[in-house]
Amino acid sequence: MTREPRLAVFCSPPVFDLKLNYDEEEEEERRELVRPWPDLDFLFSEDPEYQALLTEINQYITMEMELIKQYATVSGNML
Repeated sequence: MTREPRLAVFCSPPVFDLKLNYDEEEEEERRELVRPWPDLDFLFSEDPEYQALLTEINQYITMEMELIKQYATVSGNML
């Protein structure tokens, strides 16, 4: 329980408790492999409303980038 950050608050091991075969390097590797909580990709990847929202945001960003390119072209010709 102490290795899981969210559950560690519920556990207070004895001060003189032995740590058997605890490898810090192995623990770091495990943390790198564990997905962050909550796993938003898992929660929303198949949600049609979420996908529609992402599509709408992407279209908006694309439109704004086109306007920026047009502005840069026009203002570049003025100089």
